[in-house]
Amino acid sequence: MNALSFLSTLLNRSLVAGVMGIAALFAGGAHAQNITDAELLAVVEAEQVLNGVITAQGRFTQQDSLGGQASGEVAIWRPGRLRFDYDAPSPTLILADGYFVMSVDRELENVAHQRISRSPLYFLLDQRVEFTKGLNLVDVVLGDQLLEITVQRQGREDEGFLTLLFHPQTKELLGWRTVDAQGVTTLLQLEFMSYGVPMNEEAFRLPAGYGRDDRDRN
Repeated sequence: MNALSFLSTLLNRSLVAGVMGIAALFAGGAHAQNITDAELLAVVEAEQVLNGVITAQGRFTQQDSLGGQASGEVAIWRPGRLRFDYDAPSPTLILADGYFVMSVDRELENVAHQRISRSPLYFLLDQRVEFTKGLNLVDVVLGDQLLEITVQRQGREDEGFLTLLFHPQTKELLGWRTVDAQGVTTLLQLEFMSYGVPMNEEAFRLPAGYGRDDRDRN
């Protein structure tokens, strides 16, 4: 299914319950941060569209404020699974298998593990996306070209900021921008995305030759 028809279908669903729920949670906080009713509605719509995405695949480009650039293929299978396959000459492969986020260096043949719950993007891979779950809503900017929703993890404010970038009408996720504790900004843009595509469980597992995938999953 293409992005436009998929996202239009989701946005045609009722938003009343979602608006009331998130408004109650932000009562006294949203308006203190000058978040307007239109911006609040946009947050709910974006949340609803994200929750409607089960599988997606496409391309990504990435650049940071230190001059680094990269691109590659991306696949998402919610909840819990993610694959960023970087184009050569980068040796990097990033996998989320439902339990861990694994950064694979195919040149050095080593793997670094991090529990999904500790990843900056954990809430996108959760069973249900909720901008109020363990997050501080820092800012919302609703423009003609872009909807930007900036969040911080509660209790980990020193980790930096994550700004999710959406199409202002369809609320399709277009990418995200991170600012880490050292002030380094990284922009990742999603491109040519398709939704509702078949996925293979093996695509989200460690490749052969990188050790046994028998870590404690509790």
